[in-house]
Amino acid sequence: MKKIFLLQVILALLCLHGSSSYAQITIAADCVDRIDVLSIPAYPTTSPNAWISSAGLLDGGSPCRRDIAIILKLAHPIGWLEQKVGGSWISMTPIGSPVTLTVPMWFNKLSHGTYRVRMRGMELFRYDNQCPNGVEYWLNGNKAGYQVVPSTIDQYSNEVIIGSTTPAESDFSFISNGSGSVNVYDYLDNVSIDARASVNYDQYWIAIAENGGANRWASYGWVAGQIPYPFDLTKLWKDGHGSAAEFEVGISYTVQVTPTVNHCPLWASVKEKDFFVCPYGSGCKGIQTPKTQAPVTVGNSANQLNVFNLDFSAQKLYTVNVISVDGRIASTTTLATNQPIDISGLVAGLYVVKVSSAGKLICTGKLVK
Repeated sequence: MKKIFLLQVILALLCLHGSSSYAQITIAADCVDRIDVLSIPAYPTTSPNAWISSAGLLDGGSPCRRDIAIILKLAHPIGWLEQKVGGSWISMTPIGSPVTLTVPMWFNKLSHGTYRVRMRGMELFRYDNQCPNGVEYWLNGNKAGYQVVPSTIDQYSNEVIIGSTTPAESDFSFISNGSGSVNVYDYLDNVSIDARASVNYDQYWIAIAENGGANRWASYGWVAGQIPYPFDLTKLWKDGHGSAAEFEVGISYTVQVTPTVNHCPLWASVKEKDFFVCPYGSGCKGIQTPKTQAPVTVGNSANQLNVFNLDFSAQKLYTVNVISVDGRIASTTTLATNQPIDISGLVAGLYVVKVSSAGKLICTGKLVK
């Protein structure tokens, strides 16, 4: 099943092309350490020559005209490079020393992460509103441009990511179903995930694989942007298989979440976790100590069941119930030590294993014989 996942992921990525267009300032990042400024905003009016900075002589017979002797320094927007850290934007450029933004220009020697540019453009100087069309500069009897001043309004570029999403930046959890369990659900329960722990990505792939039964799977393919919170797996399943489709009783499902960067995809960011749908009457939903992976697994022998990670140091006794998919207890064993359980008498099929101690449910697991 996972081979099918990977094939679909690769095909979808090869067909994905997307770009964001911003009217103010646009930037692009590479996969190593560099951000390029692609465009900066145009000025609000045209001029026969380039815009020029605020300086010159207030003469020419009008407050809206200044005659100059030489071409002055060209005016450009100013800006600050910012990096997203823990949900906040931190300036990488000293606040009091903004950079002059031109095209082309770039920032380099940057670390992996999410970045943007905060920019302040230039505005027409209107001389206390006496000059609604701006103050003109004239050189040798010809209009050379306009006087401009820095804006006080912040504008922001698109967000870009340098490098690929790392395994440590990819994670998600199942949202509790209300009983304390985080990855075990009753039939018809809504199943959702919280992927807010995933960072530094601009597209994502989420898929569900059914581990048994019809072995179905569902996915929206590659989606641009951030994973919504909460992300509704039940809706994804119904969208893929029809409104009447449900997660089946007694079957586990593997959820694959892959946040990545469109221009720097890396499969190391794939994260997979399982959830399980309880059989009728098993009571397996009421786990008091949630575990993302059930510690009950089948040993090397098809006729032995091994229960791992139990603590016998306090002389605890554990009761192990093996329950069929119709809710019938097929076998009950009491463990005082870590030893295998004989299951040779069980018929072939799917079972739920419940481990409890002193009346408290410790964990549940799946057994396929």
